Amino acid sequence: MARPGRAHRGSPAPAQPATPVHVATLEHGPTLAAAIARLATDHRTIAVVPLFLSPGGKHIKRDVPALIAAVQAAYPQLTLHLSPGAIGMDEPVLDALAAAALRRAQLP
Repeated sequence: MARPGRAHRGSPAPAQPATPVHVATLEHGPTLAAAIARLATDHRTIAVVPLFLSPGGKHIKRDVPALIAAVQAAYPQLTLHLSPGAIGMDEPVLDALAAAALRRAQLP
């Protein structure tokens, strides 16, 4: 089984080719600080989009905002924008998860 953040080699391809996308993990992979450091040389505004399914967990409520605050303190010249909520609540994400669950269940 792949560890979180290990399923993709490198960065995923962004929908907008001029927009760099970097993956960061809370554990077992590249950190948010490392991703921001790579982006800081060429960008002044960086969006952080947590890829969590549920909006109620401690990571999205406490851990990620604390990481953003620490990284912001280290890079005061940057504007970090933390996307609100959980991406798992977006309708297209829910549809994709339902389709993936059906494929894995191997239902006709």
